Amino acid sequence: MGESRDRSTSPRGVIDKDAYQELDSRWRRVRDLESSLGEDLLTSTEDPRCQALADGKAFRLVCDAVDQEAYLIPGLLSLQEQCDLLNALLTDWALPPHRSNLCQSSEASWLKDGLKKFCEESMDQSSLSVIERLRWVTLGQQYDWSSRSYLSDERPLPELLVSFASRAVELLRLAGEIHSMPRFQAAICNLYHAARRPSDRLGGHRDDVEEDATSPLVTISIGLPCVFLLGKDTRTSRPLPLLFTAGSMLVLTKRARQAFHGVPSIFVPPKLQLKGRSFRPATSQSWDPRTVGTHGARGWHLPVL
Repeated sequence: MGESRDRSTSPRGVIDKDAYQELDSRWRRVRDLESSLGEDLLTSTEDPRCQALADGKAFRLVCDAVDQEAYLIPGLLSLQEQCDLLNALLTDWALPPHRSNLCQSSEASWLKDGLKKFCEESMDQSSLSVIERLRWVTLGQQYDWSSRSYLSDERPLPELLVSFASRAVELLRLAGEIHSMPRFQAAICNLYHAARRPSDRLGGHRDDVEEDATSPLVTISIGLPCVFLLGKDTRTSRPLPLLFTAGSMLVLTKRARQAFHGVPSIFVPPKLQLKGRSFRPATSQSWDPRTVGTHGARGWHLPVL
C-alpha cells in the first residue's frame, strides 16, 4: 500500500525524528547484498534476534525494534510452488474480475493478449510494455487505493494463495503462537521490476484499514531477495532490516499487525544491474523463480478483514 507518514509531536511542540524514514533512505541506496556488508541486516536465522519455534521451522523476531508477535518462516514454499504462484498470477489473477494498476474494468482483451504472449515467449513491444507496467494486483475482496478502503463486492480469494498462507499460520498454531485459523479474504500482490526500475520499492506504511486490527497479516516473497523493514506502530521507532528471500513468509499478529513496514530495496546481482542508460528486457524465463538471476520480485500481503 502507499506510503504514509505518522510524525508525532512532543508536548513542547517539537516534531519527533522520523527514524523509519532515516533507515529507509539509507537502504534505498543499497542495490546488492555485497554492498550491504557492515549494515545491521538480519540475514540468518542463527542471528540472536531470531528465536526458534516449531522445531526450527519458524522464528519469532525478538529485539527492541519490533513487537514480539512478528514471525519469520524461511523457505516454506518449494521452487515448484513459487512457480505455481507466478504462473497463476500471469495467466489468471492479473485479469478481470481482479483489479490491477493496468485494468480496473471488465474489458481487458489487450491485457490478456499481452500476458499470454509474454508467457509463451512470442513477445512483441506491446507484450513487453504490458508486463513491465504491471505493478499491483488485488485479489479476493477488492481494495480501492484512492479511498484506502475495501469495496463491498467480496470475491473468493484464490485457493492456492489461501492454502499457502494457511500453512504458515498452522505452523504457528501448532507452536502455540496462534490459537485459531483465520479466514483470509483479500490479498495485494506487489511487483517490483528491479533490474529495469531500480526505484521500485514499497514505502513505509501500516495495514490499518481492516476491521480486525490484530488478526494475522501474511506476506509471501518470491523472486529476488529484498530488504524488508519492520518497525512498530510509530515512525519514531527505528525498524529492523531483514533479508526476505524467495519462498519465505512473514506473519504479523496482534501488536505487530499495526507495525510500519516496507521494502526499500530489491537486491539485484551486479551483472544484472543497469549500466548507464542501457537496460535488459524482461523475458518469461527471467520471471521464473527457478532461473538464476531473476529480474523481478513479487510479494503478497494477505490481511484478514
